[in-house]
Amino acid sequence: MLSGRHEKWHKSFFSSFTQPQMSSRFIQKVRLILPHVLLCTATLVYICIGAELFYLIEAPYELEHRKFHLDNIREVQERIKYFDIQKYGNESAEELIDELIYVSMQAFDEGITLEDFNIETNLTNKWTFSTAVFFAVTVVTTIGYGNLVPISFFGRFFCIFYSFLGIPLTLITIADVAKFLSDLINHCYWRNVRRKDLKKDGLIENDDDVDSLAATIETSAAAQIFVLLLLLGYMAVAAYVFTHLQEWNFLDSFYFTLITLVTIGYGDLNIETNGENYYGWIAFIFVGLILSTLTVDLVGSACIQNLHSFGRSFDALGFLKSALRNGKHVTVEQWNAFCPPDYWLMPWIDEIRKFSTLSVFKESENNSKKSSQSLKV
Repeated sequence: MLSGRHEKWHKSFFSSFTQPQMSSRFIQKVRLILPHVLLCTATLVYICIGAELFYLIEAPYELEHRKFHLDNIREVQERIKYFDIQKYGNESAEELIDELIYVSMQAFDEGITLEDFNIETNLTNKWTFSTAVFFAVTVVTTIGYGNLVPISFFGRFFCIFYSFLGIPLTLITIADVAKFLSDLINHCYWRNVRRKDLKKDGLIENDDDVDSLAATIETSAAAQIFVLLLLLGYMAVAAYVFTHLQEWNFLDSFYFTLITLVTIGYGDLNIETNGENYYGWIAFIFVGLILSTLTVDLVGSACIQNLHSFGRSFDALGFLKSALRNGKHVTVEQWNAFCPPDYWLMPWIDEIRKFSTLSVFKESENNSKKSSQSLKV
């Protein structure tokens, strides 16, 4: 037996380990959200590390590389400018022009553009940390606009290995966030919209039953339409903004938005922006990719489910029986001997399984309560 003081200390000590219901719910939500946060953080850190390495590799090489090719082109241009065709003849002039074409094409293959001939811009670096972050994002999201690419050997070598890990990591992160939002929409729909109807029908008793049922039933058609309209609205608003930022018409802006969100990235339309605006483009890319993945998850899965339901509702067995019956004189009773009596229930198998999942969950929960009570006795 414990004394009164020791008994109070004993209760206070162990009560510190028992948390109230609100605290346990909070911990449960933290455990639910924490893996998603860690995955997003890992992707963000991976992009920043890759951007810093791309910047350190490409920035020193860029100016030297650009100066080398521009000097070669200008040197040939100067020779053509002061070439005496009367003295050396047409054949030498053609050789000089061919040399200019060759060095120009060689520079173009190495990433030199017409903008690099501008005296005001040919001494500025294209590779800054902001542009490197933007390039890293276009790599790991498989968009690849092509307006900024590594030109050094080590930069291209590093890009190969960087994409091997970065592309799966980013695609998994986008799919994970989209799936989390899909489950959240499904949960909110069944908790706030269908809870009263389910309680009235006796399918649920409390909010925990709503959570269990929401995890087993697909999202409603209203939620699917909402997500689809949200994606189209996002694309339309983004296209309208691009008409002012990039001075494109609405069709080109919507076209650019589409090829970005489906990660095609043809590169025929390139963005022109200051270094401060690159992070806005990055936010546009990630939000759009999450919305498009969310739409595919909700609407695409519903379309597949409808196709399965259509296939089950098609009476292929009856069609086969009628075709064979026309070829052979067999009675209906003889053909029905090979048919299960409940085969007509196949189109509703999924619906039955959805609601039976909750009953199984309740039964297992009741069994666990009974077993715990028996252990206490």
